[in-house]
Amino acid sequence: MRSKRNSGYIEFLKLVGLATTSSLLGVVILVTPQTKGTKSGTQKAAAKKAPAKATASGDLLKADLSPFVNKYCASCHGNTSQVAGLSLTKYKSLTEAKAAAEIWQRAASNVSNSHMPPKGMKMPTTAERQKFVDAVKRLVSEDCGVTSPGRVTLRRLNRAEYNNTIRDLIGVDYRPADDFPSDDVGYGFDNIGDVLSLSPLLMEKYLDAAEQIAVRAISTEKRVPIVIQGSNMTGKGAVRIDDDSADLASYGTATATFNVPRPGRYSISISGYQYKAGPDNAKVAVDVDGTPVSEFVIPETREKAGTFTLPFKFSKGTHTVGITFLNDFYDAKLPADRRDRNVTIKSVSLSLLDAAPLPESHLRLIPESPEPGKERTAAEKTLRDLATRAYRRPVSQDEVASLLKLYDLTAQAKEPYEKRIQVCLQAVLVSPHFLFKVETDKPGAKGDRSLTDFELATRLSYFLWSSTPDSRLLQLASEKKLNNAATLKAEVLRMLQDPKAQGLADNFAEQWLQLRRLENFQPNPEQFPGVDQPMKNLMAEETKSFFMHVLNQNLPVTDFIDGKYTFLNARLAKHYGIANVTGDDLRLVNLAGTQRGGVLSQASILSITSNPTRTSPVKRGKWVLENILGTPPPPPPPNVGDLGDDGQILTSANLRERMEQHRKKPDCFSCHSRMDPIGFGMENYDAVGRWRTEDQNNKIDSSGVLPDGRKFAGPDQLKKILLQNKDQFTRTLADRLLTYATGRGMEPKDQCHLDEIVLTAKHTNYRFASMIIAITQSDPFRKRSANP
Repeated sequence: MRSKRNSGYIEFLKLVGLATTSSLLGVVILVTPQTKGTKSGTQKAAAKKAPAKATASGDLLKADLSPFVNKYCASCHGNTSQVAGLSLTKYKSLTEAKAAAEIWQRAASNVSNSHMPPKGMKMPTTAERQKFVDAVKRLVSEDCGVTSPGRVTLRRLNRAEYNNTIRDLIGVDYRPADDFPSDDVGYGFDNIGDVLSLSPLLMEKYLDAAEQIAVRAISTEKRVPIVIQGSNMTGKGAVRIDDDSADLASYGTATATFNVPRPGRYSISISGYQYKAGPDNAKVAVDVDGTPVSEFVIPETREKAGTFTLPFKFSKGTHTVGITFLNDFYDAKLPADRRDRNVTIKSVSLSLLDAAPLPESHLRLIPESPEPGKERTAAEKTLRDLATRAYRRPVSQDEVASLLKLYDLTAQAKEPYEKRIQVCLQAVLVSPHFLFKVETDKPGAKGDRSLTDFELATRLSYFLWSSTPDSRLLQLASEKKLNNAATLKAEVLRMLQDPKAQGLADNFAEQWLQLRRLENFQPNPEQFPGVDQPMKNLMAEETKSFFMHVLNQNLPVTDFIDGKYTFLNARLAKHYGIANVTGDDLRLVNLAGTQRGGVLSQASILSITSNPTRTSPVKRGKWVLENILGTPPPPPPPNVGDLGDDGQILTSANLRERMEQHRKKPDCFSCHSRMDPIGFGMENYDAVGRWRTEDQNNKIDSSGVLPDGRKFAGPDQLKKILLQNKDQFTRTLADRLLTYATGRGMEPKDQCHLDEIVLTAKHTNYRFASMIIAITQSDPFRKRSANP
């Protein structure tokens, strides 16, 4: 049931013309999140499309896939026995097999990594494994020439993107999204369209945030002088109030009444002149609220009025400033123009002296106060510019007219100009066109299309900066230059050098490497004293600084596995046992000659893959399979139990014994034979990442044997094995990057695009920035499929 606040929001949008049926569908209706791995309607429809006819390579199913399956897989994954509910023998045609490409790819991955067939079963030769893997690759790649770029679900900004967008669009130092509900996560990231729903609570948060942002961004404090004309004063005694002045004679007093908006020091300015008579100039006294504060003479004549100023500290509220004529003179014997001394007061004004400078956000939105009578014209330009930047595209005249309608309503309520713009800003910040990344297809559109330049600018900026496009991107988009490959490449390189590229570390790297789990990691303080929140912050910053260094220097992505450098300060270096590092700031440190290199030896990764009292080879092995090799194990079978963390402090030797017993369970062996050896290879690092060779006087055994028979002893040899197949890690990273960049999960047909990205990376020696460029040049990033 829709809340009253949401109903009011709909009516508000209708009032200002920002709500249409289509836009409200995306904003107000509560979208049911899809879980990771769930296909969207578009993806399901794409899966049902008839694939292209088989190529001249023949029927892969009959010639290459089925013979391998029948010989090595059918006993567990056939029609009669379907372990894990999987049958590989049910496909009767190449068309059916291609429609299940994702299943075949998982099978090929397990065969390639010697995970399948399991130990104890008949084993294929190396050549047979490779032939099967190659056949699956051809199964997918045969249709690469007609592969769809995919379709991204309309999605809202996530919390990080909202905060960054407000910072860059408005210029306020305010993070309202920190108070929003947590974003759902799909495919490992919190920017996936299929899971980013919009609840009634979040809608209320948007409304509150828009109001707070507008108040912070635009100052409504009265900056221009408060002027009281003589004709609006009151008189006492010999005072005549004229059309534009107050004339004083015979000790009369003219009084101006002010409503002071805020306490502070003001300048009182009194403008007037005298009718000179006699030997002296006219003299007046000034009082505030009836208390005398000053006296001054008025030497000026009617032909040249003058201004007298004096400072005075006012409190907020209503105050009076009185001007009293002190030295009247009259002599009938003198000429008519010299016989009678009088004073004329043209105006009295107050100007705030100690007003704080206008905030940058105010000057960004309202660079200068409009001329009297031209406020609406100025507002139209301000609102057009604001909406163009906020909606990340040119706005229509109807959209501007809708905002001006709201401006007119506030003007009718006698609100000052700044308040009118405040209210319009709120409307912009709750518009679906601001809250959502909108890519609109024409009605009835079919097939694939390139993104418009403005859509591409939006994708690019939220990929690299987690924020809105800057003025240069919008300018290139308006000139229709951004879709040019050379221009796009140049912009990527420019943007990677911008400080806002830190968004890649804060949002991509933190999620890819799972650094956000550090927040909840609480090691046993008796075993690991000193690992407090500041230390955990240092651990995370080390890894993010390492990530940005690889990116900014365009180093090979293989440095993530064994780059012999890192970023340390004195405290973190002491934690690692590395000497000669001083100071509180993280700095680049050479790790040659140490037991460290790459993210696998950094305390952040080693801590999040540990338990509070001990290391966890299972967690560490699983982390490597997921994030380095891209071969995550399936969820554990029900009721098999686990080692847990019962608070008992185990030695490394005790732990290995327990795990060997656990691995003997038939349901556990296949996955643990992959995870455990990798985890044991990292046992020289304790639960908080410190190096050790012994554990309670027992020598650490960090040796392992992988399912394919390769052996290693210690983390260095393990990393050498990981580096033997650079393409596998590069493909994993490319998959993660493309998922994050597009905001959708990868589908089987995306493997063709990943092949191209990996090939490009290989030709550039796996350089990171070059890989980012390849991502942005790919069809899934630059194109979209029309609504089926």
